[in-house]
Amino acid sequence: MATNDFIPSGNAEFDAWQINFVIKVNSFKAGWNWNTDATAEWTLLTGTSNLKQARWAAIWAKVSSKEFMHSDEVELKAARKSYESGDKNNPVDTSLRIFTKRYIANNKNVTLQQKKACGLTVPDTVLTPAGNPATRSAEPQLTLKKQAHLLHQIEVMCPGAKSKAKADGVKEIVMYMTVQAANLPTPALSVFQYVGDVKRGIYTSNFADTQEGMKAYYYIREKNSKGLLGNPSMVIGVIIS
Repeated sequence: MATNDFIPSGNAEFDAWQINFVIKVNSFKAGWNWNTDATAEWTLLTGTSNLKQARWAAIWAKVSSKEFMHSDEVELKAARKSYESGDKNNPVDTSLRIFTKRYIANNKNVTLQQKKACGLTVPDTVLTPAGNPATRSAEPQLTLKKQAHLLHQIEVMCPGAKSKAKADGVKEIVMYMTVQAANLPTPALSVFQYVGDVKRGIYTSNFADTQEGMKAYYYIREKNSKGLLGNPSMVIGVIIS
């Protein structure tokens, strides 16, 4: 991944990145041989009663709804700084950057493929040719193409494919989704449900009136002709309005 920084600058892109990062770390961490300090810091960042991710999620849900005041913008900047960067001069503080530097970047138990899946900066040589989606490390990207009242259109772009076509060796692209209150922490992959297949690069979701104001989360997996599933893509979250 040829980028100067593994964390996107835009707030919407940052939100999608951090959701994916948390989900992927949770799926890999059992094999990373963390010590008690790492576990405690991860709980501070992303646990049920955390002060970092939950603070960011709550204020981003408000600001991204387009109905907010100047004080909310101030809180957004402060919440992101605390969650993303933290206080490097405080040895008991942590953040996404501090945690990655301490427990992921130089951890010999973390593979390059896992770093790539987490959205971290790794050499381009990690990318492998398309074919069997179960072994591809160049994952499809999800973006919000259209949002209307109680409707989302999610677009899928597949590395190695032209336009909206599937990559070589991919027969189907299956979509998983979950909906929850907008201020809750990032959901675990285990709560997502299969909701259908992506057609011509687009998946459309329609919601009930009672779901307005909640947040829908999406990820996809590619499937080849033998039924093998690829790794989950990056997760994106979109407010239902």
